[in-house]
Amino acid sequence: MTGRTVTWASSNTAVATVSGAGLVTGKAAGSATITATSEGKSGTASATVANVPVASVTVSPATASLQVGGTLQLAATTKDAAGNVLTGRSIAWSSSSTALATVSASGLVTAVAAGPVTVTAASEGKNGSASVSVTAAGGSCTPTYGSFGVGTWPAACYQVYDANAWINRPLSAGLQVDPSSAAIVAEFNRAGSGWSDGLPEDKCAGCANDYDHPIYWSKVTDLIYTLTGCGYSGALNGIKIHAFKGMVAGGGSDAHVVVMDQSNGMEYDFWQATISDAAQTIGGHSCGRLSMTGDGRIINSGGADGDGGNAANSGLFSGQIRAVELMAGAINHAIAIDTKCTNGTHVYPATGNALTCGGANEPADGQFFQLTYTDAEIDALPVPAWKKVVLHAMHQYGFYVDDTFGGDQHSFALHFESDKMYQAFGFEDPFVTYARAHVGQDITGSGSTYYYQLAPGVDWSRIQVVKPCSIQGTC
Repeated sequence: MTGRTVTWASSNTAVATVSGAGLVTGKAAGSATITATSEGKSGTASATVANVPVASVTVSPATASLQVGGTLQLAATTKDAAGNVLTGRSIAWSSSSTALATVSASGLVTAVAAGPVTVTAASEGKNGSASVSVTAAGGSCTPTYGSFGVGTWPAACYQVYDANAWINRPLSAGLQVDPSSAAIVAEFNRAGSGWSDGLPEDKCAGCANDYDHPIYWSKVTDLIYTLTGCGYSGALNGIKIHAFKGMVAGGGSDAHVVVMDQSNGMEYDFWQATISDAAQTIGGHSCGRLSMTGDGRIINSGGADGDGGNAANSGLFSGQIRAVELMAGAINHAIAIDTKCTNGTHVYPATGNALTCGGANEPADGQFFQLTYTDAEIDALPVPAWKKVVLHAMHQYGFYVDDTFGGDQHSFALHFESDKMYQAFGFEDPFVTYARAHVGQDITGSGSTYYYQLAPGVDWSRIQVVKPCSIQGTC
């Protein structure tokens, strides 16, 4: 029958409304009964309204800086697949490091200690994040960039490379474990006579052959040195940098040198370095350059920026443990390691390959590991304070392969900044100074040579391999 008047009504207009023409519009999740009435007779239909799924979460501001003790209110916006804003959705907030910053259920961030931290908002399986840089109270980190030099080295709070680069970014709570993790860890820790003891190497401070990286900070007022004799591509031969007389290469056959030129913000890395103060030249078997504010890698080895100073082509500054960090009680970056062997391939962040030996389950160059102890478990370990600083960094930021050491019978070795950068100018290596005052706290030695024993008191099977896309931020 046509031409009759129909009146429409909804039992719950908070959930669904209905127009005079019978068009139902969903308002909120829930159920409502839609009734049509004509000449005293009624018919009904049940309407169930479901939320449109969250397709994305955006956190604002996306980047921010806070001083220790300061607070910042973050906001999370949820959207559907069409980009429409969704309201009333539940948000779960989390911090990548509560030691650096906490976040409340409403998104209020409170800065605790200096360093970079990622704050994440999650809703219905989707995540958004903000990068927060926490600085020391007073907002200063002294000495300041431009004034670094011999005797005026950067403080523990100073950070090289982009705050959001892989090297400075804490591992996320939702990281993906590599499918081959168990096999790689088993091979990484494999002990065998004449092969490896399956444990990290005791790290020497004050040894002649340290195989570490001396880091020299030059200024615009320093001398001009010309790069010459650079091997491989030779791309950097002829360029000029600021440097100074008296620089000494790292001990051992690697003879690394790092020049951080503050006049142009570039890092210059040298492997098997050759330095002539008389001719004011510097070169090496390999010479490379990268920006101090970039992502800590030479992307195109052999191109305009030369060749990497290590197998991974990561910056030689990246991943080094500095004595001032150990003394300050915080390492706010990933830690570089040498391992016995790799499988001959590389994964992000590496762009080059290292020594191949062993089998397919050896780690790739650039492979990222994470110590799976929680921060609370690390704090409870019966190990000295210096070791807990390293372990916290290995859990929060991870540790990665940047090269190999071949014959040594250990699973891996840490990188300390080289004592040569201090000894060359009459300063004592601060790692030696610290060790002398803490002998017996998993530190052995005497005089000017000491060994930091990382292995004791830690279950080194409690590590996992992080999927490279988690490090790259693509999964």
